[in-house]
Amino acid sequence: FINGQQDSSTATGITRTANTSNFLFVGDPRTSCTACSFNGQMARFRMWNSALTSAQMLSNFRSEAAGFGYSTTTSLSAAVSPNPIYRTTNLITATVSKPGKVTFYQQGVVIPGCKNKTAASTTATCSWKPSRRGRVSVTASLTPTDLGFVPSNGALNFQVSNRSGARS
Repeated sequence: FINGQQDSSTATGITRTANTSNFLFVGDPRTSCTACSFNGQMARFRMWNSALTSAQMLSNFRSEAAGFGYSTTTSLSAAVSPNPIYRTTNLITATVSKPGKVTFYQQGVVIPGCKNKTAASTTATCSWKPSRRGRVSVTASLTPTDLGFVPSNGALNFQVSNRSGARS
């Protein structure tokens, strides 16, 4: 069975011996069938008593992906000295470990013009004008081009200052 669907006809006329040792075979344990055995490597083996949805399977994979080298990292930097100024343009750069799309957020809301910015190699840049004063959190979320890799997030916190003059 593959994903709950039988992948070939049921083998009939095969003698199986009951075993009291409770062995679990993956593949076909018959020694007379060379094309039936498992040929490969298995890092982890799991069994469930019900079918999993694709979302559950992806969630399970992503929870252990780092152990197999499928994790990603996202970090943020900003050319802001010493603090960003309210409604003044600032550049924020996300440095990522894998190519993909980066979306930038201020306080959890997408920054206008900063959604799905391409990180073709290792960076994506956003032009940000803080829309509030005081303590502000800016985050970036990477969705890797290769969906086998796990998305990641990075964050920076700022103290946004008042403008001293007219908007730029």
